[in-house]
Amino acid sequence: MAHLDLPYRRRRTAHCARHGISLLEVLMATVLLLGAVMALSRLAFLARRHATNAEDQTQSQLLCHNLMQEIVLGVRPAEDVSPTSFAGEEWVYSIDVEPVEGASLSCVTVRVARLDDESTSLPTADEMGGFQLVRWLRTGQSQSSSPADLRHLRGEANP
Repeated sequence: MAHLDLPYRRRRTAHCARHGISLLEVLMATVLLLGAVMALSRLAFLARRHATNAEDQTQSQLLCHNLMQEIVLGVRPAEDVSPTSFAGEEWVYSIDVEPVEGASLSCVTVRVARLDDESTSLPTADEMGGFQLVRWLRTGQSQSSSPADLRHLRGEANP
């Protein structure tokens, strides 16, 4: 019986040695797992930053459209406004009005941007980023453009 028992033990010990996990395999799996976690956390950080930027861009567009509609409806005068904070002091806007000579038109530009957390002063109109909306508005007494105004805009000579 001792002779039959010996090969059985050899097969069993050789078979059991193959089922164990070595320390090297555990370390390699840990390194791969940590690398994947680091890559996914960086990806999540970038996604959050881009989502915040998209929210800011959407909010600046809405505020800019609201300001332009206030000007068009006459609630707010169509005049130059240097960068001014509004909407809870988080946002800054400016309005530039450039009249067109010889025509009853003005080019109205409204800019809206979010204030940086680090900034202590308002940016100048040239430093403002954010969203910009340009619209041509009729000015003066006449509500309709005369043919002379349209010829002037096209660069044609007056008859």
